[in-house]
Amino acid sequence: AYTEDNNVSNILITLKTDGETGNQTLEIKIPAAAIPLRVNTVKTVGEYSLTNNNALPVRIVYGVSVDKNVLTENGLVDSTKIDTSYLEEHLNAEGRVAFYSNLYSGTSVDENTVGDAIVTFTPAKDNPFYYMQEETYLYEDEKLKTPVKDTSLQADGTYYFQISFYGESGAETATISRTGAEFYQNYLKADKKGNVYVEAGVPRLGNLNDFVKSKSDNKTNTAGIYYYPYHNDENGEQGSGDAAGAAVTLAATSSIGFGVALGNNGSMGVDYTKGNLTISKTVEADEGLTAPDATFEFSITLTGTDGKPLTRNYTYSKEDGTTSGTISGTGTILLKDGESVTIQDLPAGTTYTVTETSEVPGFTANEKTFRGTITADTTAQAGFVNHYSAKPATLTLNGYKTINKTSEKSDEEAAGAEPAMLSMSTEESATVETAQAAPAANVMTFSADDARENTDVFTYTVYDEAGKAVGHGSSTGTSGFTFTQLEFEKPDTTYEYTIREDNGGTIKNGISYDGATHELKVNVKDDGKGQLYVESWTLDGEPGGDSTVVAFTNTYTTNVATVNLKATKNLTGRDMKAGEFEFEIVDENDTVVASGYNDENGTINFETLSYTVDDVGKTFTYTVREVSDEENNGVTYDATTYIVQVVVADDGQGKLTATASGAENMVFTNSYTAADTTVNLSVRKELEGRALTAGEFTFLLQDENGTAVEASNEADGTVNFPGITFSKNQLEGTMSKDFTFTVREETGSDSLIRYDDTVYTVIIRVQDDGQGALTASVLSVTDQNGNGAAGYTIVFHNTYTPQPVSITLNATKKLTGRTLQNHEFGFYVADAEGKLITAAPNEADGSISFTDISFDKAGTYSLQVGESIGQEAGMTYDKTVYQVTVEVTDDNGTLKADVQLPEGGLLFTNTYTEPSAPEETPKPEETPAPEETPVPEETATPAPEESGTDTGDNGSQSAATATPAPAAPTAVPAPTPAAAADAVIPQTGDESHPMLWVVLLAVSGSLAAVLAYKRRKEER
Repeated sequence: AYTEDNNVSNILITLKTDGETGNQTLEIKIPAAAIPLRVNTVKTVGEYSLTNNNALPVRIVYGVSVDKNVLTENGLVDSTKIDTSYLEEHLNAEGRVAFYSNLYSGTSVDENTVGDAIVTFTPAKDNPFYYMQEETYLYEDEKLKTPVKDTSLQADGTYYFQISFYGESGAETATISRTGAEFYQNYLKADKKGNVYVEAGVPRLGNLNDFVKSKSDNKTNTAGIYYYPYHNDENGEQGSGDAAGAAVTLAATSSIGFGVALGNNGSMGVDYTKGNLTISKTVEADEGLTAPDATFEFSITLTGTDGKPLTRNYTYSKEDGTTSGTISGTGTILLKDGESVTIQDLPAGTTYTVTETSEVPGFTANEKTFRGTITADTTAQAGFVNHYSAKPATLTLNGYKTINKTSEKSDEEAAGAEPAMLSMSTEESATVETAQAAPAANVMTFSADDARENTDVFTYTVYDEAGKAVGHGSSTGTSGFTFTQLEFEKPDTTYEYTIREDNGGTIKNGISYDGATHELKVNVKDDGKGQLYVESWTLDGEPGGDSTVVAFTNTYTTNVATVNLKATKNLTGRDMKAGEFEFEIVDENDTVVASGYNDENGTINFETLSYTVDDVGKTFTYTVREVSDEENNGVTYDATTYIVQVVVADDGQGKLTATASGAENMVFTNSYTAADTTVNLSVRKELEGRALTAGEFTFLLQDENGTAVEASNEADGTVNFPGITFSKNQLEGTMSKDFTFTVREETGSDSLIRYDDTVYTVIIRVQDDGQGALTASVLSVTDQNGNGAAGYTIVFHNTYTPQPVSITLNATKKLTGRTLQNHEFGFYVADAEGKLITAAPNEADGSISFTDISFDKAGTYSLQVGESIGQEAGMTYDKTVYQVTVEVTDDNGTLKADVQLPEGGLLFTNTYTEPSAPEETPKPEETPAPEETPVPEETATPAPEESGTDTGDNGSQSAATATPAPAAPTAVPAPTPAAAADAVIPQTGDESHPMLWVVLLAVSGSLAAVLAYKRRKEER
C-alpha cells in the first residue's frame, strides 16, 4: 500500500517477449527507497517497551487474458490454432482448456513443485533476520556443552547455537537447532581449539525454511508450494534453508541475494472446438453365396496439430450402443457387417488414418485405408465395403479295373486233391499269393497283361442327373486309374451322378465286360473362408474316402494244368524208415513250392504243382533237393540237386498245358555212421612237507594192450592225461563195449620223498546211441586192494622230509655293585607268542649258554631272549627283551639257519645297591610261588610259556625245538615266574626246570642281604 509519500515513478515495469518461444516476461523493479520499511523500537531506559510501525508490504496487481486470435466468434478455443498436446495436457475437470496467469514449468524442490514467478531483494547486512550479526559457535547438544569439531557438517545432522533478542519482557536468549543443510559450508570456520563457528555476516538460511508455505488445495494443479524463499551467494552456492532444497536450482534466479519463488497461478477454463469420426463396415457377397459372420480389425492413428499422437483417451461407441471404449493416439477396433463406431469430441484439426488390417479369407476390400482431418462440429466418415466370393469345390475319383482269369478245376482237384499254388513274379512285379488250396471258383487277380497279349483299352463315363457326360476314365489290363476332376460351384447342394463302363454287359475277345452301374452323391458346403468344399460323398450308398475306388471286374476262363514229380532215396549203414527223409522243390527265389517224403522202399512222391491262366507263357525253373537235418544224427546227406523246368502254354481256347523237363532219374543216396568220442582222465597230486613244483612227478595211464601214455603234475597238483579217443570200429560191430585202464605214479629217486605206490584200475564203457554219436562213461575206479575211489577221484599222496638244523644262542651277564655269583640269575628263550623254548643260568664269569634249538622246517622264526626278574633287595634287573630272527632255508633237502642277533649281542646288565640296614636283622622274605609273582605293570604282553620239564637236579639243559612263528613285536616284556609256572616244556633231553634258577636266585639274594647287614654292624 503506497502512501502519498511514495513516488510511483521510481518503479520500473518491463514486458519482454522471447523470439523463439513467444513467452512474455513481466519484470517490475522497485528501488529500496520505495519499499516500505518496518521499524521496531526498543526502549531500555526507564520502563522497557517494544513497538513497531506495522508498515505493510508492496502489492502488485496485474491482469491476464486469453489471446483473442485463438478464439472463435462464439468464444471457443479454436483447436486448430493451438498445439493439441497443450490442449490435452491442460484440460481441467470440466473438460475445458486451462490457461494460466503466468508460466508454470514444474520445477521440483523438496519433493514438491514451485512457481516460475520470482521476487528478488537485497536486505540490509545489519538485518539480524537475514544475516548473522556475530560469530556464532555450533554445538552437538541442546545444552551447548559439546562444541562441533568438524566444519564438514552432515546435511541431515542436527546442530545447536544461541541467539540474543528483545522480546515482550526484555532481552532474551534462545537455543536454536538447525540441520547441516541450513548452513553454508564455506562460511564455517574453526578456532585454535578446533571449535566450529559461523562467521558474522553469513545469510541465515534456517529462517528462510521457517517461511516455506505449501498449498492446502491445489485447484489449478500447478505449483504445490506457493511461497518458497531462497538465497544465492557470491560463490554460486544456493540454498533454501533445508536439506533437500540446498541442491535446487531455480530458473531465473542467478542474481546474488535473497529471493522468493511464488506459486500462486491463476487459471481459467475455455471450451474448445471439436468433431467426431465414424468408422463403418458393409459386406456384399456373390450371387448364391451368404457371406460368413466375419469380424474385421481396423487400426486407427490420431495425430494433433503439432504432429504428435493424441495422448488423452477419447470415448467411442457402436451405433446400437452395445460396445463402448476409449482410444488415444493409436488403437484398434473390431467391426462386423452393418456395424459402426463413432469416436467423439476429437479436437478440431486432428488428422486420422484408419486402415483395415485383417485379412479375412474370401473377402476383398474396396478401400484399405481412409485419411482425413477433423473439422469443428462435423462427423468424418470412414466407410469400408468388403465383397465375399468362394472358389469351387473339386473331387477326383479313383477307379480300379480287375481282370479275373478263371481256371476250371483239373481232374485231380475235382477228385479232392489239393494242388499247391505257386508264388511267382512277372516282369511287372505282379504277385500271386501262395495257397494250399485253390480259392472258390479258382479265380485269381493279376496285374500283368494276359497270355493273349491283350492291349484292349477299357473306358468309363460319369453322367450327371441330366444324363450329360461330365467325367471320364480309362485303363488297360488290371490296374488303377483316375477320373477327370469334377467341379462344384454351389454350396449347400447335393450333386448326383451315375458311373458306367463303356461296353458294359457285353463279351468282346473272350472278355466279359462289367455291366454294373455305380451311384455317386456329393454334398458341397462353404467353409466361410472363400472356399467351397466337399463335405461328404457316397459311392453306392457307402461313405467315400481316400481309399474308395470305383471298381469294375472283367473275366477270362481256362482249365488248371498240373505236374507230378517223383524221385528215389537210398541209405547205407542201416535200414531206412518211411518218412524219415524230406525233400523239397524250390523256385528261383528259393521259395519252397512243393515237398515230398520217402516211403520204406525209397520212393519219393512230391506234392502236385498246379498252374493257372496267370502262368501262361512263363517258364518255371525249380531246384529239387534233399532237406538236411541240422542235427544229422550220424547221417551224411546227399547234396545232389536237380534242375527241373516247367513251361505253361494256353491254346487260346481255354485249355492250359504244363510240360516238365529234367525230372528223369532223380536219385538221392545217404550214409550213416557214429562220431568218435574222447575221454579225458585226470588225477590229483598232493605233497606233504613242502610246496609242489610243476612237472616234478610223472604218472602212467596204460590200456589193457600195454599201450601207455605219460603225464606230469601242474603246480596246483592237477595231472591231465592226453584224451583217449574211441571210434565206432572199436565196438567191433556191437552197440556197447567196456575198456580197462591202469593208473600209477612212477617212483622217483629223491630219498627225502616217500612215493605213493597205489595202482588204480579204471573201467570205461563206450556205447553207440543210435543217433550218430558214441558216449563214454566211467563204470568203476579201484586200487590194487579192491578199494573204490570216492567219487571216482584218484589222489596220489607223497611226503617230503628234509634234514633238521640246530642253532646255539649265547648271552652275557654283567653285574655292577658287587661280584657276580655262579648261577645267580636265570635267562630264557621264548617264541614270538611267548611260549618258553629253553632257559639257562649265568656262570660266574658272566657267560650264558642256552641249549641248542632245533628246526625241522624252512621258515622265518622270531625268538625272544630275556632275563627272569628276581626280587632281591637292592638289585635293579635288566628288563631288556631281545628279538632274535632265524631264517631257516631248505637247500636241496638240508635245512640251513641264519641267526640275526641284535647289534652288540645279547648283554644283560644288573646293578646292585646295598640297601639301608634295618634296626634289626630282617627275616628273609619267603620267595613267592611262581604263580603268585605279580607281573610288572609295564608288561603288556604275556610272558613266554615254559617248554621243558622240571627234574629238580643240576640245571643243565639239552637242545630245544622251535617252530616257525610270525615276527615278534619290537618290545616284548620278559616272562615272569608267574607266567612261566604253569607252562608245559617239551622233552629236550635235559631234565632241569628254569624256574629253579629264579627261586635259587631269590634265596641267594636274601642271604646276601643278611650277611651284608652283619658285616656293617661288626664294622661299627
